[in-house]
Amino acid sequence: MRHTRRHFLGTSALGLGTLAMRGIIGDAQAAPLPKGTHFPAKAKRVIYLFQAGGPSQFETLDPKPLLREKHTQPLPDSVRQGQRLTGMSGYQATLPLAGSFVDFKKYGKSGVEYSDLLSHTGEVADDLCV
Repeated sequence: MRHTRRHFLGTSALGLGTLAMRGIIGDAQAAPLPKGTHFPAKAKRVIYLFQAGGPSQFETLDPKPLLREKHTQPLPDSVRQGQRLTGMSGYQATLPLAGSFVDFKKYGKSGVEYSDLLSHTGEVADDLCV
């Protein structure tokens, strides 16, 4: 299997540190790249967010007003489309919907919505790409 930089970063929690080590060791000792890569590398920097146990997008960047409105109501059959449930939820009598527990507000000229958990990020909303 041919390993690409994208595969390496995507499957390794330590990938960023190992990738940075190549720059520390230097190009002379690093393994040469295969000839004819698909695209030339253009990235100058990488922002790597590893958030094991971090807040989900539902509590930070993705308001779901209808889901919040239907909080604790049973999951409609139209969502499951007849599929059998497995794992921890397979033996539950009902599957209640769970809306976000935080409020969302619009920030900046763009009006992008951030949760109250990211109020400081909301203050610079127009300087960010979401």
